[in-house]
Amino acid sequence: RDLIQFLKDEKKLDPVYTSFTDELSQDGVEEVDLLATYTSLQSYKDRVEAFIRKNKSHLVIDKLYKNLPITVNELEALEQFLLREALESKDRFIKEYGEQPLGKFVRNIIGLDIEVANQLFADFISKGNLNANQITFIQKIINYLNQKGVIEKQLLTQAPFNEQHDQGVFGIFPEEDKVMKVIQVINQVNENAMFA
Repeated sequence: RDLIQFLKDEKKLDPVYTSFTDELSQDGVEEVDLLATYTSLQSYKDRVEAFIRKNKSHLVIDKLYKNLPITVNELEALEQFLLREALESKDRFIKEYGEQPLGKFVRNIIGLDIEVANQLFADFISKGNLNANQITFIQKIINYLNQKGVIEKQLLTQAPFNEQHDQGVFGIFPEEDKVMKVIQVINQVNENAMFA
């Protein structure tokens, strides 16, 4: 930059100065709704999941979060509420998420209350005379329920539940009654989300 001033400019032009006055025609001004544009840009899944998280205090969503039993009528009311407010249509929902029970879908988004999940296994842990590996396995189930809300029973022999033992729950709990107790708790959690 410092050397530019020494360049010879043989075809030097004199500067041209202008003076314009801006004119604004009020009739030509249009207002644009930026929020509507933003929501159309936001993905369908993001909008639906954000809506469900935002409405976590809704009676049925709260019951799902706290593992309280729900009725078929409550589930239908939740479906109508979500269709009216967030899902657009049942066909669009199925196209984006596939066929799945609504209770399971909502639980996958909000998870299960960690205190409730701990309480479900508290009696089993305190009276079950469990070793360290078994307690770690139960804690893994609790954490999974807190994040995903439900567990399909076949997952208990797959990752991440087979990291301690390649047979998963059957390798960690050689006693059949303890395996049955774990499955019984999981069944109860799944049934309360209307997903068995």
